[in-house]
Amino acid sequence: MLSQERNKAEVVRRTGYAFSTISNLIENHDVIAFDVSKTLLSRCVLSSDGVFRFMEQSLGVEGFCGARLKAEQLAERRFGTNEASEISLNEIYSLLAVLLPDNTVTPDDERECEEKFHFLNQAFVMIATVARDKGKRLIGINDTQMNKDQVSRFLEALGIELDALYSPLDGRHFLLKAAANEESAPNRALHFGQCILTNMNDDVDSAITEIHVNQHSDCLRQDDAPFVDQDCGEYTFTSDLILGQIAARMPHVDPEEPDLYSFGFNVCGPVLLGFCDYIAERSAQDEFDELLLPPGQVQIIEQSLSTLKLPLSCYSISEVIEVLTSDLSNVSSEERKQLWHRIEAWKARDFKNIAIVDVDGSALDFDFLTSPQVHRYCIFGQSSLVRQERASAYLLDGSNATNTDVSVIGSTVLFDLLFANPKASFPNLSSGKDISVALNGEAEAITDVGLLASICVQRGALDFLRMIAPIKDTLDRRELKDFNLFCLTRLVTTPTEREYRTFENVPFPWCKGETEWRTIESYWKPVSISSRYLTDFRRQIHEQQLHNYDRMLPNSIKDLSMRDDIGQLDWRRIMYRHPLKISYWNSVRRFQRQKQNELGQK
Repeated sequence: MLSQERNKAEVVRRTGYAFSTISNLIENHDVIAFDVSKTLLSRCVLSSDGVFRFMEQSLGVEGFCGARLKAEQLAERRFGTNEASEISLNEIYSLLAVLLPDNTVTPDDERECEEKFHFLNQAFVMIATVARDKGKRLIGINDTQMNKDQVSRFLEALGIELDALYSPLDGRHFLLKAAANEESAPNRALHFGQCILTNMNDDVDSAITEIHVNQHSDCLRQDDAPFVDQDCGEYTFTSDLILGQIAARMPHVDPEEPDLYSFGFNVCGPVLLGFCDYIAERSAQDEFDELLLPPGQVQIIEQSLSTLKLPLSCYSISEVIEVLTSDLSNVSSEERKQLWHRIEAWKARDFKNIAIVDVDGSALDFDFLTSPQVHRYCIFGQSSLVRQERASAYLLDGSNATNTDVSVIGSTVLFDLLFANPKASFPNLSSGKDISVALNGEAEAITDVGLLASICVQRGALDFLRMIAPIKDTLDRRELKDFNLFCLTRLVTTPTEREYRTFENVPFPWCKGETEWRTIESYWKPVSISSRYLTDFRRQIHEQQLHNYDRMLPNSIKDLSMRDDIGQLDWRRIMYRHPLKISYWNSVRRFQRQKQNELGQK
């Protein structure tokens, strides 16, 4: 559970008011109303159609997402009125049956998915608790697609008790009606919601005190947030879910929290999730049930596997070496070799296989005992052909890497903050530029800075895993890998100024085993890749965007774009004959106007 200070930080970023101001407003009102899904509850996904995309994939109904969105638009035109602009889910599905005749999804299926992808928002629950302690009446506005009974049961299961629950389907000015039902004057009601009153017809509702609540998606665009990739290549449910987790966390981030935490949560968290899932999948295929890790990586990998509830055992390489060397230290080299063969034979009879998690190639000290028998799991491919023989890379294979891939593989320095043990990485370091960093005459200051930076990154990554663990099974492995690779490529090749400066004060050994040190910022130079590779990279993004548009467009618009006589069509006649086909006749009008502008410029 988030601390009270973090919850207060979210209240400020979501409402624009300090928590003390909110408390005073509550004191001066009798009825406190909440839009349920915008305040007390939050969606796990970023966009509104994320749930529909999940339903399309999980239920196997092709075209459901686009048809569902279209059905809602048509239902608003057909069933919406001035007195009741909101529409019911049954009305939407009545039109969906026409747009998608083979649809087998029911409104109950959607309500079940909506409940699955909602979680409790601690910040607004804290506000509700304060209001309850002050003796105010709490009412909820059901702005979800779930019915009232389902929302009531869901809130009660989460420990939220409301005095009443209303729905926008109750008609226009339902807030005034709710206030009347609660026997309260409109000016004594305080409403937390998303809508902003902009229409003169809504002036009658302005008697109610409104507090506009920014949505989580808006938080991604606040304050030039670092390490956030909203345009993350091809839009998928996995990317939408991960960005939803990032957006849900960002309002909680204290302004004094370093950007290293965001790096850990936004970048290292998804990579750690994908890598641990990859290890579990491959070890099951290869029949490995135990993992050996370099010193310093055991704790973070163990905590990740435990958080994700993946059944694998981890051991430190240093512990294994300590046992082996203590047993074999008093024998000759020939006897040691024979004894080692016996150990290997015993392992073969026991059918127990062990693999090494070698994130960045730092497990070299174990090669002389195990190579080439032990398999290795890596994030990036190994450069050595010998090490590639029994190595499996999660993201990139070093043997067939492009110029862009080489830049990403070379960025393992960034992940040292996530996996490396700072105490082991900075032994007896001194500055190579005569910069005084000694504390009490020693180089412990460098180690302490590196340790604090590593702890901050690891804290952010583990917080991400804790948030996404309950719904991790809904993610697609291939989509998660593509998302991680895209974000890493963007960060390594074209970081923002704020992202690059995040690492300017973090020490890093210039060469492991030597005494000279530098900062990560000075070591990691995002060298501009050649224009050809940069052009290819941008072209890939453009092609992915075109592919997304192609999937979203109706077949009629696709056929229209292929017609040679589109310039001779009369869009006005099409509009009169088919007024509801707005996208069709508007596309014709837009194309013809663009051609006229081009001719005018010539």
